[in-house]
Amino acid sequence: MHKNVIRQNLKKSIFFVIKNAFFLLILYFLISSVIKNHIFKEIWDGPKNYYLLSIGFLCYLISVFLSLLRWHILVHSLNISIPFWKTLRIGIVSLFVSMLPVGALIGGDISKAWMLSRNHIGKGAESLASIIVDRFIGLFSMFTYVSIIAFVSDFHSSALGWAKYLCWGTTITSILFACIFCIFLYCPDFLYDKLLNILGRIFYIGSFLQRLAKAVRFYKTKPFLLIAAFFIGFFIQTLLATMLHFAGCGLFENTQNYIKNLTIIPISIGTVYIPIPIGPMEVVLDWFYTHTAHANGTFGKAGVGIIIAIVFRFYIMCVAFLGFFYYLFCPNDISTSKLREK
Repeated sequence: MHKNVIRQNLKKSIFFVIKNAFFLLILYFLISSVIKNHIFKEIWDGPKNYYLLSIGFLCYLISVFLSLLRWHILVHSLNISIPFWKTLRIGIVSLFVSMLPVGALIGGDISKAWMLSRNHIGKGAESLASIIVDRFIGLFSMFTYVSIIAFVSDFHSSALGWAKYLCWGTTITSILFACIFCIFLYCPDFLYDKLLNILGRIFYIGSFLQRLAKAVRFYKTKPFLLIAAFFIGFFIQTLLATMLHFAGCGLFENTQNYIKNLTIIPISIGTVYIPIPIGPMEVVLDWFYTHTAHANGTFGKAGVGIIIAIVFRFYIMCVAFLGFFYYLFCPNDISTSKLREK
């Protein structure tokens, strides 16, 4: 038994070292590629508009506030009573967890579900259901938003190479999301009962999965709430695109126009759901900026997208560390407060 414990701890340690070494390697590659690039010297020595950078950060703060407000509404609709200020604090702490290498793999959403269920005993399935629906609506609104903007603007026709297929891919994905959501919520009751029976047979977690499915399907009775959450997601995507547009304007004189950024930036930010702490968004955003023509016919320089993406990471870190300090100085409010639901 003692040898098995040592072996398990050794495996965990090796996995931890490899995972963090991989994260540091990606981070080193990104930072070194930026520093070696002449773009870095231009920004370091050139003028910077801190007013526009501050507006970008304000846009990000508002987007975080709206995303947590959307989740708060979804939580309350499941009869989980929680003050908005506590929802806000749980969300900010989870944002800090998602910045960690481990958090990027397991997701800050798991920490949100855990902290919410710790505060409301017996509501674990409902807590997770609110997060699943919130994440689903967020992704659905993002894909739909990109699809609409890409077709309304000239981006779809002017995009090069696989960017066109990416636009079509987002459209197909948004349609699939809508179909999955409608099938699960509005499928006939006899099919839903069969699904519950199948879930109930799963060893150990069957009853939890049944409660989770029932909690998700409960949103069928809240159609206007789902529509409102969907359009909040639209506004959040606009804020995120506006945020990085202002960040780019604050650092560079010649940047991509705002309309194209409304498509480029949400697509690039969508890659953060790839379970790698850092890298995909930076690479994709830089590719778009070097392969999408500006209004004057020129293309962006290599490294511009990486630097703008790093500014986005910096914005996230500023807000995430608020969650870190809150968890550091007020841990009891999150981990030990247990409000029993009647």
